[in-house]
Formats: sequence, C-alpha cells, structure tokens
Amino acid sequence: MSVNSRDVPLRLLHVPRAKRREGASLPSLLAIVASFVLPLIVYVRSLDGGIGFWDTGEMQTVPYIAGIGHPTGYPTFIILGWLFSHAIPIGSVAWRMTFMCALCYASSSLALYVFARRERAREIPALLAALCFALAPAVWSHATHTDVFAVTVLASSIVLLLLQRWRSSHTTPVLACAGLVFGVALGNQLSIVWLLPGILLYAFVQRRSLRISALAASVGSAILGAFVYAYLPLRSAANFAARRDPTLALGIPPGRPIWDYAHPAKIQNALWLVSGAQVHAASSLQNLLDFKNLASGLPRVAALFWHGSSPLLALLALVGVAILLARKWRWGIILLAFALAAWPFIVLFPQETEPMRYLLVPIWLAAAFGATALDAAGPYVGGVVGALVLALELIAGRSLFGLPADHLGQTYVATVVAATPPNAIIVAPWVLATPLAYAAYVDHSTGERILDIGFLPDDAKRIPAWVRARPVYVVQYATPSVPGLSFHLIHRLNVDPDLARDAKIWRVSAMRTTAPSSSAARRSPRRGAHPRRMVSPFRRRCVRTHRAAG
Repeated sequence: MSVNSRDVPLRLLHVPRAKRREGASLPSLLAIVASFVLPLIVYVRSLDGGIGFWDTGEMQTVPYIAGIGHPTGYPTFIILGWLFSHAIPIGSVAWRMTFMCALCYASSSLALYVFARRERAREIPALLAALCFALAPAVWSHATHTDVFAVTVLASSIVLLLLQRWRSSHTTPVLACAGLVFGVALGNQLSIVWLLPGILLYAFVQRRSLRISALAASVGSAILGAFVYAYLPLRSAANFAARRDPTLALGIPPGRPIWDYAHPAKIQNALWLVSGAQVHAASSLQNLLDFKNLASGLPRVAALFWHGSSPLLALLALVGVAILLARKWRWGIILLAFALAAWPFIVLFPQETEPMRYLLVPIWLAAAFGATALDAAGPYVGGVVGALVLALELIAGRSLFGLPADHLGQTYVATVVAATPPNAIIVAPWVLATPLAYAAYVDHSTGERILDIGFLPDDAKRIPAWVRARPVYVVQYATPSVPGLSFHLIHRLNVDPDLARDAKIWRVSAMRTTAPSSSAARRSPRRGAHPRRMVSPFRRRCVRTHRAAG
C-alpha cells in the first residue's frame, strides 16, 4: 500500500540539519584534517627551535632532565615533555619541546572545529573559525616557542568539548573524563581554575539533569588527576639522593633552579612551590574584591584582547555572542562566563609579565563565537569575511617566519663558554642562566664548568673559598659589588639589544689587603699614643743640640 506524502505530517518529513549533513563525510573529513594540518604547517615553518631565555629556556631543559620547574612546578608539562623529548629523536631537544607546544595549539584548533560543528555550524565556517584562532597574533606567537600555556589551552578546549558533549548525552563517563582532564591540567598551570566560574554556572543551570553520582565522579576524577603533583616531592628526593645538581659539590644547600627548585622533597617547600607564594598569588586573589581598580583596569585588558585576537575576529565574536544569546541564551551566558572569568585576575595581578597568556582561552572562545557569526552570514558572505580575517592575520604575523633564523641563545652560550676557562664556576641570575643550563645539562657543551643559578650576594660567603679552588665568573647586568671581592670586566654580551641591557661577564677575585711597611709604621703615630711622644722634627733637633751642649 503506497503512502501519499501529502498525508504525512510535515514534522515527520523534516530532517534536522545535523542529520542532513551526515552523508557529507568526505568534506567533513577534509575539514577536520585541514583544521589541524594547516596550522601545524604554519607553526613548523615559523618555529623558533633555538635555545631560549627566561621560561622558554627553562622549559626546554627541565622536562628533558626531569627536574623541577619554577612555581608552581608544572609537573604535567615536565612529564609530557620528558616523554615527548625522549620519544621523538628529531632535531634538537629545544626544537622538540617547541614542536610539542605547536602540536598542542594545532590540536586546540581541531578541537575548536569540532566544537563549532556541534554548535550546528557548517564545515566552512567552522574551519575558518578554527584557522582564525590558530593564526590570531597572540596564539601564533605563543605557538612558535616553548610555553606551558600550550598544554593549558589544549586541556581547556578538551574540557569545553566534554561539557558540550555532556549537555546532549548526560552520561557520567563524559563528566568524569572532563574532571580528569581538569585535574591533570591543574598540574600544568593553575590558570585553568578560571574555568571554574563557568563550570559552576553550568552545573547550576543543569542541576535538574546533574545526578549526584555524576558529580561525585567528576570531582573524584579531578582530585585523582591533581595527584600528578606527587611528582614534585618524589623527583626532588630522587635528584638530591643521586646528587644530580652539580652545585651541591660547592657546599650550596639543595633548592637551586632547574634540578631541584625550592627542594620540594620537604612538605613545607612543596606547599610554597605549588601555592605560588614567591609571586604572592594569594594576595592577588584577595585583590579581586578591589572593584575600583577592577573597573579602571578592564579597558586595558579589553584593548589587550582586541590586539591579541585581531580586531576583525573580536568583532565577529561580538556578533556571534549576540546571535547565540538570541538562540540559546543560557548556553551563551555560560560560554561568556568561561571567556571572561580570567579578566579580573589579569587586572589585579601586576606581577604577571605576560598577561596575554591568560587570554589564549578567551581567544579560543571568541573564535567559537565567530563560527556562529560566520555560519549565520551564509556560505558566501561568511566565507569572504572569514578569508579576509585569515589574510589580515597572515599579513600581521609574517615577521614570525623569520624566527627559525634566530640563534640568539646559541650565540650567547658560545660567547660565555669562549670567555671562561673549562673549569670555571659561573654565577648567573635566573633570567640569564636558563640558556647556560640547557647547554650544561642537555647539550653537555660547557665542559667541567659549574653553573650556579642565583644572586651574587647570596653566595658572597662561599665565593672566597671557591676562588681559591677554581676560577669564578659572574654574568649579570649591573656592576657587581660585594665586600671583600674584586671584579674585573672580561666581556660585554652585546648579543641583542632587547635581551639585554648590556649583560657582562666579570672575573671574581679575592681583594688583597697589604700590611703597612715598617718605615711607614715608624712614621705614622699609633692611634691612642700619648701626646708627649708626638713631637715635631724641629723640637727633636733643639733637644739634641741642648743635650750635646750640656
């Protein structure tokens, strides 16, 4: 018996847009591959695989040797970096660590494409939004060097994907996986806590669908993932027991950077390291209640976001927010909470030298909003606008293609090695020591030199004994001054005007104190001598003449 289509209700003939697209598997597959491969090609082409300074040089060294990073320790990044740098025998260790970060950002671009597709965006708008994120100025520049925030951005995108998945499935394993990723990401960088306001708001909105068992599974998984911090005391104790830090042979107590920062084998030291007490993180959190400074600083953060995400992408994000709030206002507010939670922290945490890193996850969400705007504009208008954003981002970031030719770190290390003897002790502050640490512990190109990462006054009492045994050199910006020690300028490290403030190498020697000669001692009156003995030469001649005449 045939059925006339006019007798069937229209609602039964309607096929949802997501189901209509399930047949287009090849375009979807190509778009998925392109959202990962195209950013990765750009990143590899502009990868800075040289030895870095500051955090970059430290995180190129510490994971390879399984050391301890600066606060908050970064055990997740160190473990992942150790596995990756030892499993991939391609290029230098510095290049491998930077390539790992590029892979994280490319994977975040892929996650953004999947996120946009689940928000019912077409393939082309979702792909364009993913590429706009990957080539945004702040994202592209961070993807070309070693940075712990690469893992944080990837983990945040995975958590958001899993929460989006739970929104439709309401299954406990999905929520448990989200909690596990969140906990492991806490071991990488504590900035992922700025997802918590959005998570709490999401849980409140979905409270009727959120079962106690699912909530307990997610919290328990997060706690389990955070146990990655056990790496810090265990590895610190192992490094100290094996005497891996060469500075221990100089009489320096454990706790120097690279091998055993703060010596977290002791519980109180581990708490100090993880809590970020060195940068007064707790006081900065208390400043979040300072609403006056918060209101005055938000425009600065908005301008920073405007430039970091590219102006056109920021405008697309605003349009996408408006569209999403009109369609699904609850979900739109939740995503806004995820995007804006870190802004007050950036305003009220003046110790942060690179606040743009905390805006990388908001830029990811801005691109997700942009996908909604591009999809609503239609295939032609949306495609043209998305292509224009990409073209402007490529033009703005074209200077990054010159990074592979940057050998600043290698030049710096070669200069210091050439200016010091093979058995020297080199004292350098942390900002100038990380490339030397890489050369000493990864490349093993510094010979028998011992690198002491610290400030000169802290070692002033030990240096005289060092000078008697080995030549001692200091690398720092300002002219050193320590009582009892003399410093002789050996070399100026004019390797880069941006590095530098003209760092210098100084030879250290003990100051010699010469005793006065016997003739000088006879001529100089003793302190506290009786006044009658301090007579003039004319008086002495008169006395001698008088005695001779008498």
